[in-house]
Amino acid sequence: MVPHGHYWDHMVVPSVAKKYGVEMLFNPFQSIPLLGQFKKIPVIHNSEWFTMPDVFWMFERYTGRIRIKAIMKAANLVISVSQKVAEDLMQATGLPAAKFRVIYNGASEAFKPITDANVLDAMKQKFGLPDAFILFVGGIYPQKNFIGVLKAFHAISHKIPHHLVVAGNTRWKSGHDLEWIGRLGIEKRVQLLGWVSHDDLAAIYNLATCFVIPSFHESCSVASNSRS
Repeated sequence: MVPHGHYWDHMVVPSVAKKYGVEMLFNPFQSIPLLGQFKKIPVIHNSEWFTMPDVFWMFERYTGRIRIKAIMKAANLVISVSQKVAEDLMQATGLPAAKFRVIYNGASEAFKPITDANVLDAMKQKFGLPDAFILFVGGIYPQKNFIGVLKAFHAISHKIPHHLVVAGNTRWKSGHDLEWIGRLGIEKRVQLLGWVSHDDLAAIYNLATCFVIPSFHESCSVASNSRS
């Protein structure tokens, strides 16, 4: 069986790096080995462990905070995806600003206006999309405020012909959020697409009447909102 997860990061990778004389290890998704004499650079994408820990399961709420702090202290340089994330992490760890670099996420060239009616119609048929819809994009987990979207949509649904289309996978605590679709009686007006490829998603953006982003916290932005 191939080792994975934390065992892979902290036990297997250091020995492989030593064997092949690795001088620097870069991980684009918030982990690096704590052991090893090579230079280490992780990318930290979010700061919710410190800004809104209650959104996590109890175990991750505490172990995640310890893990991320240890990773950043062991790193030679920490890349964050926004200035807000960097500021949150510096405040939480006391690490100096010189240890952080902000590099914003890029946008795929697929995301652009699409005027080809054939392309748009094909995408509409592929996903069975309604003529008019409001689009929510993102995984369903507490930070995304999906329940807020459902309640807002329910409040205006009797005034508009639109459906609510959701493009994104389910993540932790999603079951509680999804229960609200039935609780509000809007099952026939909400369409869950699951994960959608970037190429398909670009066309869905073009087909939507509007796009909503009601998140409590978005680390990829310059600033983020808190529930407090």
